[in-house]
Amino acid sequence: MRTAVLAVAATLATTASAAPLDRGDDTVVIGRPQPGDLGFRGTRHDATGPDVLYVNRCVGGCPLTPGDRGSDSSRDDISSIAQIQATVPAFPYGDATWNTIVDCVRDVYKPYGVEVVSEAPTGRHVEMIVGGRATDIGLSQPPGGTLLGIAPSTGDCSLGGYWIAFTFAASHANDPIELCATIAHEAGHVFGLEHVFECSDPMTYITDCGTKYFRNLNMPCGTDAAVSCRCPGATSNTHSILLHNVGRGVDVPPPQVSIAVPAAGPVQPGFSLFVNATDPRGVHDLEVLVNGWSWLTAPGVWQKASPYRLDLPAEVPPGVMDIEVRACGDTGACASATVTVTEGAPCVDTSLCLEGQTCDAGRCLWAPASIEQGAACAFDEACLTGLCGELGDGQRICTVACQGPPNDFCPDGFACNAGTGEFGLCAPIGGAAGDEGGCCQVDRDGSAPLASLALGGLVALALRRRPRRGLAAR
Repeated sequence: MRTAVLAVAATLATTASAAPLDRGDDTVVIGRPQPGDLGFRGTRHDATGPDVLYVNRCVGGCPLTPGDRGSDSSRDDISSIAQIQATVPAFPYGDATWNTIVDCVRDVYKPYGVEVVSEAPTGRHVEMIVGGRATDIGLSQPPGGTLLGIAPSTGDCSLGGYWIAFTFAASHANDPIELCATIAHEAGHVFGLEHVFECSDPMTYITDCGTKYFRNLNMPCGTDAAVSCRCPGATSNTHSILLHNVGRGVDVPPPQVSIAVPAAGPVQPGFSLFVNATDPRGVHDLEVLVNGWSWLTAPGVWQKASPYRLDLPAEVPPGVMDIEVRACGDTGACASATVTVTEGAPCVDTSLCLEGQTCDAGRCLWAPASIEQGAACAFDEACLTGLCGELGDGQRICTVACQGPPNDFCPDGFACNAGTGEFGLCAPIGGAAGDEGGCCQVDRDGSAPLASLALGGLVALALRRRPRRGLAAR
């Protein structure tokens, strides 16, 4: 008997109006593909080219042959999910809906090594049959619900084979956004993803959330409540798992960002920045630099109405300030907006500046960074990496932020000191940092979870930064 399980995944928060949809178990664990199996692909992205996802609208019907678990093959139209010899009826809606769906699925998978096609490929591929209902392949509808899609899965978050998954289009309304979400969801199971309890991610069961994108967030798993994930850790990051399983795809555009307030010119002490920053995939974080140095970061919010309110720390020296606000999306694409303001009088010496700063043309400036990664440091601005990170033993070195397994991305000679899926610092291998997750303070890694306080359409962000020595009163 086949074993159906709920694929687990993650979320931080859901919209108040969204509600879980009971569509039943939608994965069938058939195990990892093995060499010699039909449709074998291996367990990691093949560097020779992207994985192909064939979105099949079943013109004239899609013939299927039921097979034993492990015999699944898109090449031979064999599915162990199908319970009967069947021909799945064609996609029931028109060309306009279909074209919108295909464009949406391509957009969702754009950052990853997945090529979405709508014409039958000649080579190996994952196939998504988009048509019919669950009953057309011999499956029963779950009590009190409707099965919208189903997919084979390895069950351990590893990459599946060249298998067939299903989106039962006739069980959907003529809604390209929800059909796109189901296709991305079911294909995600083949590519190694669990369910997430996050309205903005395709791996959720929650509907009416707009277009969903795989999120670069550590999210709890679950379908109708947040639970611990099965793999690779207690939380899931669908973006990172896809990068690991299928590789990188096409760069996506950065957010749109502009500074609404203040305008260029004089400002009052304690002024606030109001920043418009939007991105269809969600703004991951915002960073504010003054005279070339980063002073704060703030978490972004998915599908929020601008503006953001950003308040500089009180320790920022007065005088002429060249302010740059940088907004970054989930995938790391960033864009900036700038404005030059003057708080009080321009500096004439270092009396109002911070330790290590100079006064030049009315601006308090840090000297150019000079300390290499791995060397001891006292403050961020001295590091060529831009980050003087505190390791677990109190040691502070110039380093960069990182994420623990499965993605490390630290340079040679360094390893991430974070646990699985957590954020930390790149520590010297064999050094005193150890392997346990976490670092004491990382102010500018953009890793903060989405969290905000909505106030009348604004998001007021509480920001903190490590205290400095030699602060001047303002």
